[in-house]
Amino acid sequence: MALLRTPCLTAILMFLSAAAVARTEVVIEINDTASDIDDYFCWSPVTARIRAITEGDESIPVTLKSFSSTGAAVEFSRMSGLPVSARTYSPANHLDLSLPSDGSWVPFLVSGALASADGKDVTIRAERPDTGETLGEIAVMVRVRKNADTLGSLERDRFLEAIARLHGHRRTVGPSTSYYKYAAAHGMAFSDGIHRAPDGFPLFLAWHRAFLLSLERELQDIDPRVTIPYWRFDQDSDKVFVENFMGRVSGPGTPSGTQVRFASTNPLVGWKMASGGPLVRTGNPTVALQKVFSSAVFETLDNIFLNEKIQVYGGSEPHLGLNGQIEARHHNSAHVDAGGWLNTDDSPRDPLFFLLHANVDRAWAEWQARFSRFDSSSRKSYSYQGTYPGRTSTNRFRKGSYAQDEMWPWSRDDGSSTPGDPEDDWPDKGFEFPVSPAGFGPAGPPTPASMVDYMNVSGNGRAHGVCYDDLHYR
Repeated sequence: MALLRTPCLTAILMFLSAAAVARTEVVIEINDTASDIDDYFCWSPVTARIRAITEGDESIPVTLKSFSSTGAAVEFSRMSGLPVSARTYSPANHLDLSLPSDGSWVPFLVSGALASADGKDVTIRAERPDTGETLGEIAVMVRVRKNADTLGSLERDRFLEAIARLHGHRRTVGPSTSYYKYAAAHGMAFSDGIHRAPDGFPLFLAWHRAFLLSLERELQDIDPRVTIPYWRFDQDSDKVFVENFMGRVSGPGTPSGTQVRFASTNPLVGWKMASGGPLVRTGNPTVALQKVFSSAVFETLDNIFLNEKIQVYGGSEPHLGLNGQIEARHHNSAHVDAGGWLNTDDSPRDPLFFLLHANVDRAWAEWQARFSRFDSSSRKSYSYQGTYPGRTSTNRFRKGSYAQDEMWPWSRDDGSSTPGDPEDDWPDKGFEFPVSPAGFGPAGPPTPASMVDYMNVSGNGRAHGVCYDDLHYR
């Protein structure tokens, strides 16, 4: 039956049609781009923006809130025009804004408040304040490094799959160099200054922070939800050393250790290097380390931080500074007692290396938070400022060790030495430092200085996009 259009009905339909056209919608973008690959951040504030895409005659009030079924959350703040630092940043769990009727962008800041558990499990929603109507939304992830012993099964398996895919050890043609280059680089640089912190060499913490970040960004190219978890080797880690995670030391013995056994469903099963042979450790790392917790060669952070001379990175007595103390009294025993591949110059052959060093890096981060050591231009934060001065009678360190030097292997050193100055060179191998799609720093080859303020607490640099679950921005 045909609908008879009376004048009254026609007017009603025209009104409803106009109302549908005039319905307000908004667009929200993180890092000021429409791309969804950069919608990942942690505790440090990042820039965002919102605009109305339905133009009208009046400005549009909106309230920004976050929603999550997993307990994750974000916070918001207006853009003040001043540099953003931990001292000036005061976010709230909602933000009221007024959007111009011409559709122009309104900037704001957003940061993680509670960590994600399952990818983009936080929804930032723009609501109409008076009715609660949703005008637009965007899904984001509060992506942080977590204690490996507390990971959910999804988080654990994503990490394992990403590192297995990077290494490619299950390929019929054998492993790729994408992962092995980290073991090779560490082995080549081992005696060139990235260790020996108790002797005064300053690179230990700064170089390994860049090393972790380099690998983590390659893993995030595979799966942007992934971070490197940290192994709290100063605590029980019963859920880490099992066959469906980092493996159980229960296989056949070899001259260099005991084979690590993985579950058949673990992406790391069959892990091998180009040189062949199974992954080995000398024993269950958790059990081994429990034996030395109270010894002089291994101490908890609380005990290490009691030393009044620990409040500087290196200083005139570098073995008592943070860099030397963490290597000698907190890090070394973790390598030695895990043993096997981890007790060699090219220890990153064992993927447990990165969980171990994430905890070492977290120790540096905890010290920075405790003593406010985020000023990269201060010798208290990094002991050797400036650039490599050349070979002198007083200079003990090679190029790449000073705050503003580019570090190898990302500096892509050409392998040629200046006559009479062998300390200006590193091996003639290297690889590019991965660039973050979210604009996190550093933008080029990392320097020791660029590694200091990793969350941009000072507001003077660029955050790395890396945070620890128990160490917050403010």
